[in-house]
This record gives sequence, C-alpha cells and structure tokens, in this order.
Amino acid sequence: MSAPNHIVISHAHADALLLGELETHLAGLQQEGSISLWNRGHIRPGEEWEREIEAQFDAAKLILLLVSADYFADAVSSADIRRALARQAAGSAQVIPIILRPCYWRHSPIAGLVDDSSLVITSQPNRDEAWLKVVKGICRAIGILFLTPMQRSIAHVLKYHIYISQTKVEMLYLQIPPAFFESVEAEPSLSLGACSAGVDGGSSASSLPAKLAAVCHFIKKYKDVGTYEEPKMYISGTLPLKFGVVSEYASDIAFFGNTVGAQTVSLIGASDSFVGQAKRTESSHAMFYYTLKFLNRISRADSPGEERSASFSFREATDIALRCVPPDARQLEFMAKVLHTEPGLVVATPLYVALAE
Repeated sequence: MSAPNHIVISHAHADALLLGELETHLAGLQQEGSISLWNRGHIRPGEEWEREIEAQFDAAKLILLLVSADYFADAVSSADIRRALARQAAGSAQVIPIILRPCYWRHSPIAGLVDDSSLVITSQPNRDEAWLKVVKGICRAIGILFLTPMQRSIAHVLKYHIYISQTKVEMLYLQIPPAFFESVEAEPSLSLGACSAGVDGGSSASSLPAKLAAVCHFIKKYKDVGTYEEPKMYISGTLPLKFGVVSEYASDIAFFGNTVGAQTVSLIGASDSFVGQAKRTESSHAMFYYTLKFLNRISRADSPGEERSASFSFREATDIALRCVPPDARQLEFMAKVLHTEPGLVVATPLYVALAE
C-alpha cells in the first residue's frame, strides 16, 4: 500500500481469469509506482482476513467492482459493495464498476453507477482495446493524464503553488465528463502546470496537480471566466496581492487581497490549503462556510476595548483582513470562484494561487 493510488479490486472467484487480464493491463502503472493493487487473493494463510479486508478498503483511493452474474451470486460481493459505497459516500474513495459479462444489474446497489451504455468487457470484439479503455478511465479517476509527447514537455514547466484547494479540485474533477479527457489528448497546445510541492506533503500530492490542471482547463474552456475588473462566474489572472493567515476571525482563514486601481480583490479560503500546512477537518467545508466565518464570526475587535457588531459587510471584513496580513505584495497567479461583487470589490474563493513567473 505504499503507492499513492491504492486500488482494491472486488471480484468473484469465477472471474479470476478476467481479473488476471485487468491486472496485466495495469502492470505498467504498478511497476512504475503509480498504483498498488490488492484483491482477496492476496490474503495469506493465518491472517485475520476480516481485519485485512477492512484495512485494505480503508486505504483504497479507488475501488473496482468486477461485475457479472457470478459476482452478484458470490457471498462476498454484498459486503464489498457495502464497504465500497460507504467509502464513496464519505468522499474518501471512488467506486468504479466494470461489467465483465452481460448480467442484470438494474436493481442492484450499484445501479446508480452504471447505465445501458456501460462497456461490457466480454462483448467487445477486441478485448485488449476494451481493457485499454478501462485503464484510461482508471487513470482519469486517480489523476494520471494521458499526454502527447508535446504535452509532457510542457507539463515539466513548474508552477510554484502556494495555495491549492484540494476540496474544490476533487469535487470539480469528479464532475468533468469523460469526453473532455478524450478531447484533451488531441490538444498539443494544452499547458499543464506541474506542482513543485504537494498540499500537506501527503500521499495524494502526486495526482493533485494533474487534477488541478484538468479542472482549470475545463473551466477556461466551458465556464464564464472573467478578470478582477470584469468578474464573471470565475476570475483568473495575475495581480500583486498581499497574503497570509488571518486570525482575527472565529477560525483562521487564508486571505489574498489588495486594492489595484479602483478595484479591491479579496480571495478567501481554508488556511490549511496553503502548501505545506497540516490538513485539518475544516478543509472539507463548503466555500460558503468560510464566507460566513469571514463575515459573521470575527472574534475580537480592532483595538482593545472597542465594541463592534457581530456582523460585518464584505467591504468591512476585507478592510480588516488587509490590515492584518503582511504589507508586502507579491505577483501571484490565481483562479477563483466568485462569491460576491459590488462596485469596487470582488470576493472569491481560490482553486489555486501560485507565484507568477
């Protein structure tokens, strides 16, 4: 389980040969250290098998269910499906059913994860091509992008990220339609920035930059992206911004902001999304949670003895934050989801912030 992308495969004993085919097609990724694989066949004699199964499912980033009539008939499948769906519901793993052979799945617990257009491995005229599609889907799920040689060379241009919102990136990445990734493969001019360091130094760092690049490219191509002067659904650009962790509120908040010309920019998010910061549970809250804290839960006054209202306007809260962070501004590149606009002010929550080259 040392690889950053641990994959658990649940299968029926009757489908052992098809399991072997899948593992053969994943062998290259396993040998290069991108993934690690586990299935029940790895349980050694004498091991406490229930504890081992629980440990493997708890460690999995991706859970593959090899679906067939035999799988649904197998005594272990219901327990594996229950574990897998619980992990997915908690947001701690992704579940991908792979239909090996034609079977009736419509009233099964995984019915919401498949449809009539789903690939059936043994029904394909070329089995290797079918498995290749599966492998590409797995790579997309764990953030390994298939790049052309030109894209690979561009991807080596480092971006020094100082802030990445893993919660937002993971949430948006799961919503990107598969067809988008196929179109990415045909775009040699796509610039995918590689991250020089991972958020909190954890095991997910290797795939986060690839997911961030895909999400940003999708947003730029299909969503309304504006500038700090003309904000739309998102804003993107490079500005001289002051930044730091603002501790004037009920809980620490990451803040990037400045007044540029007649416009003030305020980017707010989770303080533990700064690269190198230890992760805390509050990072999983929705973006508006931080907005509420930003506005309504300031814990102390500007000066001793000063009484203030418990609620502040966006302008007042931004002015307080600008006074709290270090005064020196740096040229920073960013993309952020807009939360609020008013004349002379835009408030947004960033997907990432990086040092501008």
